[in-house]
Amino acid sequence: MLPFACIVTSSSQKGVLIRLWVMGFQIGKKRERFDLHIGKFNSSHNAARIKCENLMNEKQSIMSLLSKQTVKSQSDYRTRLNASIECACFLLHQGLPIRGHDEYITQAAAEEITNVIIKDLGELLFSILIDESRDISIKEQMAVVIRYVDNNGHIIERFLGIQHVSDTTVSSLKAAIEALFSKHGLSISRLCGQVYDGSSNMRGEFNGLKALILNNNPSAYYVHCFVHRLQLTLVAITKKHNEVGDVFNFISSIINIVGASCKRMEVIREKQYARIIEGLENKEISSGRGLNQETSLRRYGDTR
Repeated sequence: MLPFACIVTSSSQKGVLIRLWVMGFQIGKKRERFDLHIGKFNSSHNAARIKCENLMNEKQSIMSLLSKQTVKSQSDYRTRLNASIECACFLLHQGLPIRGHDEYITQAAAEEITNVIIKDLGELLFSILIDESRDISIKEQMAVVIRYVDNNGHIIERFLGIQHVSDTTVSSLKAAIEALFSKHGLSISRLCGQVYDGSSNMRGEFNGLKALILNNNPSAYYVHCFVHRLQLTLVAITKKHNEVGDVFNFISSIINIVGASCKRMEVIREKQYARIIEGLENKEISSGRGLNQETSLRRYGDTR
């Protein structure tokens, strides 16, 4: 007996009943096995059958068929892509996390945004703003922001990316910066400024990150972070003047007490609303987009 044989034994309205002997085993008595092999419309068997029929059709051009399949595949891909983008936009607007095992859409969006930033930067000089932070998984990270003046004379600040570092030593930080610059086609020679906080590993005169970058580019002038300066100023003032420290403690207590109760929050909102209405009627405050909101923050240029 042959290892594989196919014999037509009978026919019916549903089709031809075939008996198969594979390696000596008869499997043609049960029709459900054929149905299981054929599968649904999009199964591999039906896909192969359709391709075979298209190939045997002499009146149909292969190139025309391939073109139709390509157009359909592109249309299906755009449909899936638009649905994914809409879901991502909804989650971003609502401030919700994008959960799941596949981060392809998020990664693709981040790469496209970064490419636009690098294209807008072009060959211009720029400064870097770097700070260290830890994520929720207790991994040390380095956030990098670039600042430059565009061709219209506007000061632009853009978040470039986050680099994971194994530790916060100077050599690790510099290697992370070089890797990030190399990824986006940037060079330390184009730096005209560097901004860090006051930690020793960042602004050390001899072994800090500032010193290592200055060794490669003397034009990358160092500027102490203004926010960190303000924080240090407040700490110094509260140490010398107990009244200032009492004010901050009092404000912190109010926030904790009011924030822990929905009823107290509602009372504060009502009183603040009445105060804003009175101020608008007396023209003591102005109205406009982004003003007089509970959680509004002014632009960075307005806080200096």
